[in-house]
Amino acid sequence: MQDLINLFYSLPDSDRRIVLGLFGLAVLLFIVQAVRSYWAREKAKVRAHLMRKEAESFFRDLELRKKLPAVSVDIVLKEGEVGIFQEPSILYETRAYRIYGGGGTRIRGIYVGGGASESHQRLRQIDQGKLILTSQRLVFDGQSENRATNLKDVISASPWSDAVEVSSSKRQKSQIYAVGNPII
Repeated sequence: MQDLINLFYSLPDSDRRIVLGLFGLAVLLFIVQAVRSYWAREKAKVRAHLMRKEAESFFRDLELRKKLPAVSVDIVLKEGEVGIFQEPSILYETRAYRIYGGGGTRIRGIYVGGGASESHQRLRQIDQGKLILTSQRLVFDGQSENRATNLKDVISASPWSDAVEVSSSKRQKSQIYAVGNPII
């Protein structure tokens, strides 16, 4: 540390001012980033609290009614089926992508070289539309994709911070739906 201090004082005055200015800028950027991070965490806490309150109200209302609400939905319902919930949504699925590394060259018409390839999964937006819950099905009515899952085929529904992941016995991949309140 003493070496750094000695080095600093051995610099000409103009260079010391530049170093101090850069140090001050770095400290200022650190403080700004810390404040932004703090407010982002606070905003996430408030959003989670509001979602919990909205979900509690929704389920308390269901409990008081002793029956599912009948909501008008934008799909054709089957006989005896009732619309329960509808909201805008974005459909995501995991899709494979490959990473390749290596190289080679041609020598007199023969390719010499090699490499390796690895497959990875990532979430990819498939479509946007409406997510509709009925008394019998979960339906995604999108602009180019439509998905319908019978409720009896749902294995799990896991809420994320801004989406819900639904696993079905009829599909190999989970479907992820971005929704306003994944708890509901």
